[in-house]
Amino acid sequence: MTIVGTPVDKQLFQLQPGNGNIEPTPADLADLARTLQNDVDRGEAAKTLLNQYKQEAGDGISTLIMIFNGTGQELSFLGNYDDSGHIGKYPYDTEIANGQWSAVLHVKTSGAAVGSVANVAYQASGGRAFVIGWSVPFIGSSTSRVTDHTAKDFQERKSKLLSSDYISTYVEGGKFRTHAGTYNGYRIEWAIGNSTSPVYTVRLLRP
Repeated sequence: MTIVGTPVDKQLFQLQPGNGNIEPTPADLADLARTLQNDVDRGEAAKTLLNQYKQEAGDGISTLIMIFNGTGQELSFLGNYDDSGHIGKYPYDTEIANGQWSAVLHVKTSGAAVGSVANVAYQASGGRAFVIGWSVPFIGSSTSRVTDHTAKDFQERKSKLLSSDYISTYVEGGKFRTHAGTYNGYRIEWAIGNSTSPVYTVRLLRP
């Protein structure tokens, strides 16, 4: 189990006082997810789950990845790329509903002098694709990056976006550890620690 939280969907929206038969927009569903504090309360539960995964995996470089979907839409898995290391015992979630956290552990390759360096891509049901990258090197500081793309752009450039080129140019080249901004109708926030097994928190939201 890597998903934490109950989906904040049309059914839950219409159960709220005064909403009745109102047809919610993605913005309405995103607002409700924030109102119900899914991003805060469930975030702590996701962190606890990741710490359990880390204990199971043992010592060594790793990345504890937490992705919150507050877009008001469903996120679907598009693909991933490992520059060094690999996903842990539990795979990436194929779907992340609005209001849910996905918690996954990425670990270094056992017996090798490498780090945890990779990216993963998800697409919102509204069409926007997000590429989430991180670098926790064997030597040096952690960096991270999230970029957004149209569905067409992602498909045309998929082999470049899920590759070492993306890692070297955007993740390691950008030298970001924390960032927040609004792009094409979405609020994107991310932050990564600087230990040998940092927590990497990504929040995909509505402005």
